[in-house]
Amino acid sequence: MEASLLKKDIEDLKSNVDLGFSNTESEITILKKELWGIKERTAVLESNLISTEKELEKLKDMVKTEELKAEITRVASNLSDLEDEVLSIKMTLSDYEKKLKKTGDRISRVEKEVEEIRGKGTIYMILGATGILLGFIGLIGGLK
Repeated sequence: MEASLLKKDIEDLKSNVDLGFSNTESEITILKKELWGIKERTAVLESNLISTEKELEKLKDMVKTEELKAEITRVASNLSDLEDEVLSIKMTLSDYEKKLKKTGDRISRVEKEVEEIRGKGTIYMILGATGILLGFIGLIGGLK
């Protein structure tokens, strides 16, 4: 009876571990996709930032009228906005990388627990088999 309860507990733990792996793998896939999208957006924004900086330099060379000065101010403002957005995306990227690392750490922890459960299951199976064997020996001895 005790072996039956132990076997049920082991099966329940195994089911929970399998479910945990499945959920963790989906989270990793989602995070990787989001991370890839952020990296692509960052590359585009950095390219735009370089283009805007070049425009700003050209306009500075051409400053002769108030209209050009206003344009330079607008471009400088856009440049500042782009820099802020790139910084924000880099911070978000860092957050996703941290989440990905935590998820990886969780997977490692679950794998260790699975190995511990497997080891305990083997020990309990051996003890159960030994108990049954000793019971049969006692039964045979009692019958003689």
